[in-house]
Amino acid sequence: MPRPKKAVPDYRYHVSGQAVVTLGGKDFYLGNHGSPESYAKYLLLVGESQANGLKAPEVDPQQGNKSLTVTGLMADFIANGLKRISTAENHRQTFKNLATLVTDEYGDEPVEHFGPRKLEEVRDLFVASGNCRLMGASKSA
Repeated sequence: MPRPKKAVPDYRYHVSGQAVVTLGGKDFYLGNHGSPESYAKYLLLVGESQANGLKAPEVDPQQGNKSLTVTGLMADFIANGLKRISTAENHRQTFKNLATLVTDEYGDEPVEHFGPRKLEEVRDLFVASGNCRLMGASKSA
């Protein structure tokens, strides 16, 4: 029986010294392995791949000068960050709902442009949606 595919492909070392990720059968070279830029490119490409139904992104494999978007960051959070937050399914679902709300509102924006004011707007929307009760916040905010 074949192994099931991973939800998030691995960030790997290539003999050239670069980091590489394989998406849709294509290798995408990300820059120097272990560098913050290569991790940012990895998160960007994986986020785009997951947003496209696990298909390879429509970019040149050597390209990667785009900045990390909120969609990429939220995809990484759902794939990796939720494991460290809680084992309770209702808490995980609350954080997934929050990540979906952030992606819907600001998904195409670069992470550098997502600041405290936008986070405050997302918080207000999240509280208005009724999800805050699971996180311990009051609805009277």
